Amino acid sequence: MRRANRVLEVGTYYGYSALWMGTALEQQGGGMLTTIELDHLRYLEADRNMRACGLKEYVNCMEGDAHSAIQKLRGVYDLIFLDADRDRNEDYLRTLWPKLAPGGFLCVRGAVRFRYMMRLYFDELNAKPDAITHIVGTIPSTQTENTVSTDDAMAVTWRMY
Repeated sequence: MRRANRVLEVGTYYGYSALWMGTALEQQGGGMLTTIELDHLRYLEADRNMRACGLKEYVNCMEGDAHSAIQKLRGVYDLIFLDADRDRNEDYLRTLWPKLAPGGFLCVRGAVRFRYMMRLYFDELNAKPDAITHIVGTIPSTQTENTVSTDDAMAVTWRMY
């Protein structure tokens, strides 16, 4: 929707989401994803995965605590994907919101499954006059392997101009 050029991911794990976002950047002809992972072994595996898929030109893997690493990042991002310690998402919101470009998107995974942990995050987000948030996902009537469950729901916030 936005043709994002600068993308930030907090919580890389082994790089599955980073592979998808890096591939999207490659297919659109440019851009850079910065992804931050706290765990050393997961960081190494994610970095290996980016190299193996030929995406290092589009994906910069960083190792470290995202709460402090974010403070050092310069510029704004068109898309921020937050998939880390949900009980501290409100802390991320305070530091990430100024780094989200007007018209940009902030996506948070686990918005239904972890909604009780994220209560303060949603309270702060709802108080922002320049934010529109929707929960994206489905509630399946029957579980199948091809069904998106509420565990996968995402809060997608658009920062208005």
